[in-house]
Amino acid sequence: MKKLFLGTALVLCLALPAQAVTVNVADVGASGTTVLQGYVDVNGNAVSIPGLTGTLFLEYDGVTNGGLTWNFDYTVTNTTSGNVTASRISSFGLSTTPNITGATSTGLFDLSLVNPSFPNVQGPVVSGSALEVCFSSGSNSCSGGDGLLKGQSASGEFTLTFATALSAISLDHAFLRFQSIDGSAYAFNGASGVGFDTGGVVITPQAVPGPMLGAGLPGLLAACGGLIALARRRRRAA
Repeated sequence: MKKLFLGTALVLCLALPAQAVTVNVADVGASGTTVLQGYVDVNGNAVSIPGLTGTLFLEYDGVTNGGLTWNFDYTVTNTTSGNVTASRISSFGLSTTPNITGATSTGLFDLSLVNPSFPNVQGPVVSGSALEVCFSSGSNSCSGGDGLLKGQSASGEFTLTFATALSAISLDHAFLRFQSIDGSAYAFNGASGVGFDTGGVVITPQAVPGPMLGAGLPGLLAACGGLIALARRRRRAA
């Protein structure tokens, strides 16, 4: 019975949703770096590829346009390493709450598209995380273009415009588009994939899960950490 309880509790802990970060209108200067893990479709399955990674740094710069437009600085870095010998990040994107009505961007990723067609692999994208805006180095879509090779970075600014003035917005998920992926582990030669923030978007102030607000969340997270540690000790003892 104890083993059954422990196993059930661990499943619940591991099923906790990724956190969406809330940015308040007065949080000018809030910033953070999100790590995105790369996935590739392998025989119809979304496979997490070790070493296929990128990062997205965001800094909130305040609102303009009568409170309708939220302004951000960004830096995208291709941190691909290990057995993945080459990759190119051709675009990045976000999902937000509420939905946006428009966007602009500068820098390498100077093409902004709302509700774009963003090639994806099934699996890493959780329910409710559909891409809403993409910023691309391509000329007419978010599915291709130039981009950042392994070890390269690019910076710029982007704006998100909403239908009404808001006191806060939620950055729900971040995405990257990987192309030209080469690697020995899966014999990749020019493959494509998607990067996804498996831990949620990172920006200070700290993330607050939308569906699980309340004073009990810190205790729940602490309990999950304890249960996972206990499970590891039991495996070692066995």
